[in-house]
Amino acid sequence: PVPWSLSIMFCGAMIDDKDYQLKEPLSQPTIYVQGGDKDPWGAHGVNCLPKMYTNLTMLEHQDGHTFPSTGPRAGEIYERLAKEMRAACRLDSAA
Repeated sequence: PVPWSLSIMFCGAMIDDKDYQLKEPLSQPTIYVQGGDKDPWGAHGVNCLPKMYTNLTMLEHQDGHTFPSTGPRAGEIYERLAKEMRAACRLDSAA
């Protein structure tokens, strides 16, 4: 089996149900991509996800609660995500 090496979340993945709260933060490498001031859920993720993950990278764009689409920031985010995925999978950066 292939080990789970990296989680990438767009627009959040917060656990709000008190019955399913984590007892301790996860060390899973995780990237959270959120839509800045136009994303009504973005601030919620910025506040609660650091309590859920100890190895968290947060990337922000200004397109709202959606995948980034406005350049040049969208391209920067997708390039960073590709780089992080290659590293997590131990692939050559030119692959």
